[in-house]
Amino acid sequence: MTVPSAFTASLSPDERAASGRNARRRAPRSSHGWYETAQQRPDPIEVVERQSAERVAESVPIRHGRMLQSPFRFYRGAAAIMAAESYADRNERDFAALEDACRSGRIRAERL
Repeated sequence: MTVPSAFTASLSPDERAASGRNARRRAPRSSHGWYETAQQRPDPIEVVERQSAERVAESVPIRHGRMLQSPFRFYRGAAAIMAAESYADRNERDFAALEDACRSGRIRAERL
C-alpha cells in the first residue's frame, strides 16, 4: 500500500480524476507527436564538454568512448542534456507530477 502525498491526501478520488483530466486537456496526447527545438536550447556538445572540464582528465576519453557505443549509453552519460531538454518542455511540471504519481502508485497507468 502506498502512502499518499500531502497533495493527494487532501483530494478525493473524483478530484484527483478531475485533476488528471484537466492535465490531459492542457497537454493532449497529440501534442506529444511533435518536437520543436527551443530557441534558447543549449548546444548538447557544449554541455558534454562543460561536464568534461569538471571531471578527472584521465576518465574523459573513457566516458566519451562509452557514450559512443550506443544512443542509450550516450544518454546515460549525458543526463545534463536531457535535463536541459526537459526544462524547456512547456508541460514539464504537469508531466513530472504525473510521472511521480504513477511511480508511487497513487495513479494506476491504465487510468491515464
